[in-house]
Amino acid sequence: MSSSISSDPHPWLREIYRGVSVKAIVVLVPGIGIPLDRWQNGDGGMWLKSMPPTSSPEIAVYSFEHNIKPDDSFSWNSVFESGDRLFRELTELTGKDTQSCPIIIISHSLGGIIAKEAINRLSQFSELWKNMAGAIFLGTPHSTSPDVHTWEKAGAILRLYARTKNAPIRPNPKESEKLAQICSLFEQVFNQIPVLSAYETSPTRIGSFLSSKVLLVSRELAAINISSESLVQVEASHDKLCCLQVGSYPLDQISSFLESTFEKVRQNMQQYVPPLPMYEEAGGTSVGGSVLNMQEKEQELMREVSNLATQGSSSFGFEVIPLISGFDVDRKDPRLPCYIMPSLPRNHTFFGRSEILEEMKKILLVTAQKETQDLPEESRLPIVALYGPGGMGKTQIAAEFVYSLQSSFDAIFWLQADEEVKLSQGYTEIATKLGLVLEDSADARDPVIVRDLVKAWLQSPLKTYQRQENSTFATWLLVYDNLDNISLIEDYMPSSYACEGAGALLITSRDPLVKQYVASDDSAAIALPPFTTEEAVEFLLKLTCRQNEDSERESGNTVAERLGGYPLALTQMAGIISRQQLSFAEFLRVFEEEEVRSRFFKMQGNPRKRGSYQHTLDTVWALGKLSRAATMLLGVLSFLDPDSIPEYILRDVGSKVDVEDYPKTEAEYNEARTELLQSSLIARDWKTQRITIHRLVQDGARSKMSQERYNLIFYLTVRLLFLAWAFEEFSYDYTVSTWATNSVLFPHLSQLHRHSSKAEIPHTVTLGSLELSRLLSAGARFHHRRGMSSESTPYLNTAMSRCKTLQKNLEGHHDSESKALSKVIKVLIAEIHHDLASAAIVTNQMAVARAHFSAAYEIRLEFAAENPGKADRNLIIATNEMGNTHMIYKEWTQACEVYRRTVDMIKQLDVDTIERVDLLSVPMANLACVNWILGRLEEGVKIATEALAARKALYGSDDTKSMIVGRILHQYANLRTAQGRLDEAFELDVRALKHNSTVLGNKHQHTTDFRVAVATHCARQGKNDVAMTLFEQCLAIFTSREHFEPETARVLYRKGQLHVKMGHIDEGRKDLSKAWDLYCQLKKERHEDMKHRIEDLTDEDFTDLITFWSR
Repeated sequence: MSSSISSDPHPWLREIYRGVSVKAIVVLVPGIGIPLDRWQNGDGGMWLKSMPPTSSPEIAVYSFEHNIKPDDSFSWNSVFESGDRLFRELTELTGKDTQSCPIIIISHSLGGIIAKEAINRLSQFSELWKNMAGAIFLGTPHSTSPDVHTWEKAGAILRLYARTKNAPIRPNPKESEKLAQICSLFEQVFNQIPVLSAYETSPTRIGSFLSSKVLLVSRELAAINISSESLVQVEASHDKLCCLQVGSYPLDQISSFLESTFEKVRQNMQQYVPPLPMYEEAGGTSVGGSVLNMQEKEQELMREVSNLATQGSSSFGFEVIPLISGFDVDRKDPRLPCYIMPSLPRNHTFFGRSEILEEMKKILLVTAQKETQDLPEESRLPIVALYGPGGMGKTQIAAEFVYSLQSSFDAIFWLQADEEVKLSQGYTEIATKLGLVLEDSADARDPVIVRDLVKAWLQSPLKTYQRQENSTFATWLLVYDNLDNISLIEDYMPSSYACEGAGALLITSRDPLVKQYVASDDSAAIALPPFTTEEAVEFLLKLTCRQNEDSERESGNTVAERLGGYPLALTQMAGIISRQQLSFAEFLRVFEEEEVRSRFFKMQGNPRKRGSYQHTLDTVWALGKLSRAATMLLGVLSFLDPDSIPEYILRDVGSKVDVEDYPKTEAEYNEARTELLQSSLIARDWKTQRITIHRLVQDGARSKMSQERYNLIFYLTVRLLFLAWAFEEFSYDYTVSTWATNSVLFPHLSQLHRHSSKAEIPHTVTLGSLELSRLLSAGARFHHRRGMSSESTPYLNTAMSRCKTLQKNLEGHHDSESKALSKVIKVLIAEIHHDLASAAIVTNQMAVARAHFSAAYEIRLEFAAENPGKADRNLIIATNEMGNTHMIYKEWTQACEVYRRTVDMIKQLDVDTIERVDLLSVPMANLACVNWILGRLEEGVKIATEALAARKALYGSDDTKSMIVGRILHQYANLRTAQGRLDEAFELDVRALKHNSTVLGNKHQHTTDFRVAVATHCARQGKNDVAMTLFEQCLAIFTSREHFEPETARVLYRKGQLHVKMGHIDEGRKDLSKAWDLYCQLKKERHEDMKHRIEDLTDEDFTDLITFWSR
């Protein structure tokens, strides 16, 4: 776009471009000390002017002139006041001629803090807020932590441009707290509005030429972590981040962002219905909402909803429509091509296997290139399975196929398939990289949602959803590496395919039974043989660069025969030969020493596993040639997940441990790592800084350890992971801020759990002895909260067993240190009891849950008795959970008493207002619920309104800090329904549904509970089609997951009743019959009295089946 500079004398907002007509507004906020004329495009002009006209048609562009300089006059208060000033300027800017214009704010560096403060203020004015289209932040630090160390980078940014060393640029504790508050509130108010955050990848030099360089705003510091955010990487330093080259990827992303967000907000503003009063005021009448301006292409159901919106509450049109249509993740076109490649880099010394690769091409590649959209009655997926013992090169062959033929597929997804948790994480990565869900969104954190979305796309891999009738299918290749248990993928593969030839599957496995899975004409199971002697000789000569040395060929033949043709064994021995500069004859003399041979073969095991075992022996021999530091590093690697080991655990975290021989500095670490790389014992991807290691190398490393050394290295590895893990404070509520970190670490925790049975529990108890139990407990809690409740219990059981052993080891020790350790162990045991109970509730094991909750409560009581009269936070949590056990067993009066006691204890706790309100929210939600059940409606309303008012005073209305807000709103709605105030109840349940959709995602169990409530309201109001759609959405969630039979039964009953009401008698009978079957099944399982005819059932009978918090 072209521009003309305006002569507008406005002191704060300077107009730098204005089109003939203005339909959109862009406000630029430059960084502090970085003037707007630095926003260049590489050709001497501003990059905003070089964007395509479609990105920014008919716009006005303003620059906010804050005039803050990083000199002696600087103060952080001036930054905060500038945010308020920008807010006031925006209110004046959106006058009559621009009142319908969408606004986008683009800011650089610390100018983003000014922008966020202004946006926070703007959110309080609904008439202006509807204009807000989006925001772009170029290198703006963001954190909700008030820790001054977190905000040191903000001070460093100012130092970059400061003209004096005396400027007060580092935020003090109070200023850091204010910065954190701005960021926290921004996350809440902007969660549904598009954000693009750019971050730098190059460090910036601060100070003189000799000063060190610092990465000022990394991805982690730039990320706002809201569902509507997109992150863009810019290959520049911080001071160059605002200089975007024409045709560059970041500038293209910004152009696309501007175009899509402007269009989206225009559509929303066309459909906007101003909030209107629900109830009659004194002497007045209620007013209905205006007709929604829906486009003709909208679905018939949406037109029906629009018509209904004119007959009742405005919330129905303005709030319910997005919640209905938003149930399915927006069907954005997939981002293609999309490649998730192997974690190991391409092997440029790959050798042989040409016949196998050709056979793979015939099956996987040619089929994938078929251009067809026919839908055959039975489409088959072409599959190749490579199987054989470890060390044969299965993964290397698969990787070579993928790398060499990458351009032949629109999408390649390489997944580690040895554990379900890694499959689940792999599908999350597919969903986010394809664009099926937003990264770090609530949907992305739900493993069931991402699994189903990926399966749906694999089944029908359209390249675009814009022209479905003429759309072509994308070609994809899915690779399951190390799939030794074929049953793991049963829930991850589509049951049918819309297009024959669009997809293909490649499997590597050690299990020969995998061939039964691929028994079809268009698939193949290929058993990998060792290299022939001739192949092995050529491979060995290539690896050692001796192809032209005829004198070595004869000795090489003997070496190849001795190593048995195993590719990995040959690779490792070639590494030793090259590193030690041995001739093949010299290598054979060393290798065949009698002492070495006897040490090997006295260990010989099952002769049926001779091949794999022989390779392990060869590996053990190779390990004996390593330095002590490399041996120690390899030992740690042998206890971690082999497929993707982040180097920061080994290097950065490793620098904090003091264990003999383990590398303590980065230089020592690099030297040890290089030794392992040169010995071909590990592989490294330098781009991602991750290490991979073959499972047989791990086996060999561990087999070489004595029990004492096994213990040493195992607990060293535990220590490293313990220091890397993002622990949360124990509570009955939780956030998801640690999930991104811990999802990367969990596979390594799983490996430690697998190897823990061989590690001896220390007889001398220290705090370090508890690290594994604490890790397992935290990992199990993380697993449970991500929906893996059944899978979390083995970790908890191991943690409990180890704690009991440590407790026993302390018996008879009465010194103060032992008493303190005993107390710490008891605290951890109480937490494990709590987590076992939580998992048991989800899996409908109510007796187990009660036993564990009771055990946790008894321990907390014991500790509380030591300090009578003093409120104890952990006892408060345990007391609340005891109330839950009473609720589960329908002991309503006892539950009410316990919840009241919990509330009273919290009010006595010596904590700040924020922690007190957070602690009170859960028991008050429970207390409101039990009062509703007991018919104490006024008391329940009082509790619910008090809980909501307390949170509103701290965080604003319907804050998204915690999922508990949705529960309070829903309990409030139940109370209003019981009072006959049905319209108000409907409004409250709509708010609850909207809240949980934002916090937990559209398809979370608790979100679905509230969707049931809204559907029931719609059915009562006669909005039958809307109610039916909502009920069907609920069934899609409840029937796709285990343990939700009670919830499914209730939805089927209500849906069946609605069908009958609408005259759909046959459909109604089918749903009611299914509901009856589930009712009978559940009553029999619970050994409860039941009714004997479906005609005698009421809605209350089905509600009675459901856990109290879902009613």
